Amino acid sequence: MSRLLRYFAFSSFVFVFIAAMLLAMFSQHVLNQTLLEQGQVQNQRFAAAVDLSVVEQAIAVKLAATPALKQTAEKRFGDSLGALMQGSSVVEVGLLDNDGRLLYQSKNTGIEASEIFVELSDAQLQALWVAGLQSQLVAATLSKGTFQEEAQEGAKADQSLQLVITWVPLRLGGPDNSNTILVLSADMTLLHARIKHNRYLLGAASALVMLLLYVTLYLLARYADARFKKYDAELQLVMAAQNSAKLELEQRVLERTQVLKNEIHERRQTEQELRDKEGYLQAVMENTFNGIICIDKHGQMRSFNPTAERMFGYSQQQVLGKNVSLLMPAEHAVKHDGYINNYLSTGKAAIIGSLRALKGLRQDGSEFPMELAITEAQVTGEPIFIGTIRDISDQELAEKALSEARQKYYHQEKMAAIGFLSAGLVHEIGNPIAAISGLLNGICDPGTEHLHCNAKANQQLRMVQEQVQRIINITRDVSEFATPQSQGPELQDLNNLIGRTCRLMRHDQRFTELDLRLELDNQLPAIYAVGDHLIQVLMNLLVNAVDAVAERSAVTDQRGQIFVSTGVEADRLWFEIYDNGCGMDAEVLSHAKEAFYTTKPVGQGTGLGLSLCQSLLSKQGGEMTIRSVSGEGTWIRVWLPTQPAAESSL
Repeated sequence: MSRLLRYFAFSSFVFVFIAAMLLAMFSQHVLNQTLLEQGQVQNQRFAAAVDLSVVEQAIAVKLAATPALKQTAEKRFGDSLGALMQGSSVVEVGLLDNDGRLLYQSKNTGIEASEIFVELSDAQLQALWVAGLQSQLVAATLSKGTFQEEAQEGAKADQSLQLVITWVPLRLGGPDNSNTILVLSADMTLLHARIKHNRYLLGAASALVMLLLYVTLYLLARYADARFKKYDAELQLVMAAQNSAKLELEQRVLERTQVLKNEIHERRQTEQELRDKEGYLQAVMENTFNGIICIDKHGQMRSFNPTAERMFGYSQQQVLGKNVSLLMPAEHAVKHDGYINNYLSTGKAAIIGSLRALKGLRQDGSEFPMELAITEAQVTGEPIFIGTIRDISDQELAEKALSEARQKYYHQEKMAAIGFLSAGLVHEIGNPIAAISGLLNGICDPGTEHLHCNAKANQQLRMVQEQVQRIINITRDVSEFATPQSQGPELQDLNNLIGRTCRLMRHDQRFTELDLRLELDNQLPAIYAVGDHLIQVLMNLLVNAVDAVAERSAVTDQRGQIFVSTGVEADRLWFEIYDNGCGMDAEVLSHAKEAFYTTKPVGQGTGLGLSLCQSLLSKQGGEMTIRSVSGEGTWIRVWLPTQPAAESSL
């Protein structure tokens, strides 16, 4: 017998034994429960048929009457109970008082009261009155053959009885409010015997079924064991064949492994070389100063180096796979795909291999100048186009700044040349003017005036003398203005500087056609500044103001006005020039300080005026603010520090 079969025989026997024990315990429980339920039903039916008045009389006599009356009451109660017990399974009746003591017991079975009518504890009595009904199953032994009619007196036939005892609480009421407990014992012996007989039959049938099941399982186990042995033998043969095939396969694997090792070593060398080349190319792509973008024949971007990311503001993940027209202004973006298709179809290169200056479009929508060089390469038989981009924004800014500086230098040189020329002319004119003035003074001397000329001639001579004096004053102002001053900051009287400049500008014919008013603060302190620079700023602002007024006066009849005012605020001085000219709109105002930006016709302005003013003021620590309303006028205020700026010298 194999181990499996032995294990099955032992385990199945244990299982059958346990199942039999459980079945026996269950059948005993069912038997007891059935007897208890049937006996309780019989006792309840009997208790419902008992006459309570008879019980009350019997208890009253029992408790208070003479022995004769007690015997009579017991006889009457026994006769009443006997009539009810005929044909009933109740075989014993008793009465208990409120304290659980036995008051009465029938004498049908001859069983002692101590064997059936046990005294109840206080807790049991209390639970009985609460629940209303309690039952239990007991086994009593009959010592006298009460139920055997043909038995002889004194004959003994020991018989085991199955009794169900039920305690029924009775609330009798009455004047003394007496209560009692009716104790009934139902004989379930016949039912017990019948159920027990059926139990034995069921047990035998169950045992037979289990035996058949055990035999069947045992035969199946033996059959399975035989089959397993057969399969085991076949399996051993298969395993032997597999071991042989395994050894052969291992040998072939060893041979193939060696070949693969050689191939892997060669592949790793190749991959390492490719990684080195890729790393080299990647380092070149990431560290080159120029942006490099590769696109395929459909215009889609395949690579985008970090320099290109910084130029256009896109990350590599945002642009890969998208059309390169994303990086171009609209006018070039719509034509780009056509350029590629035309080149692929005709082979004629328009910009490939050449360097062109174009505009690039950043992610934020701003454009910047760039230089673009495009080359072509072949990868896996497909053409790719490599664009090398250089941002020339700084170069254009430098060129623009150089041009601005050159124009400013030319302008300053021109002004200096005009100043020297004016000084020379004033010096040459001054001598004859002085001689003429001396002659006029001699002629117009009051002591001699009546000797030579009449009154009308004397009046005309005085008018000539006034105009000559005016010419002398003009030449003096021009001489002072043209005289070179220190290029470093000096203590300046801002009101005097503004007054002299405005007095000189009044000689311009354009200023004779408008009102030029000065509103100067007399309490203005002196400041450290470069006088020539402030004069040049003031002259540029006055020229711009008179041009704006003239432009408006050509359209309307309103007389032009220019106000020059000064003041002090905190630790800064200011002077402001207001004109009621044409003013500037928001677009013009936003570009007003840019070099070469002008709204004047070609040949009438270079656009350097406000830019030059801003430059001169910033070197002295000053600043300029502009407020203008189109059609109403312009306010330009210049702020100057009271102390010299760190970068005031040129």
